[in-house]
Amino acid sequence: LIAYEDKRYFDHIGIDVLALARATRQNIVAGRIVSGGSTISMQLIRLARKGKDRSFFQKMIELILATRLEFRYSKDEILALYASH
Repeated sequence: LIAYEDKRYFDHIGIDVLALARATRQNIVAGRIVSGGSTISMQLIRLARKGKDRSFFQKMIELILATRLEFRYSKDEILALYASH
């Protein structure tokens, strides 16, 4: 799961700046969204906030909430929550 979804999972605090930069570059080159750059923590936040649109503003909220999630729960707890969702 980690290798596919978030290979630097244990090395960030909810936001993987390198993955976001890579995804942004890929999306600009493709002219459409082909990659998201979300961490497991960000994906868990998105799953918990059902029905929210996929806008830039919502992505910024996910970034903030993912960081807060990382300060409150351990990496193992976050991974368990994501896997059980």
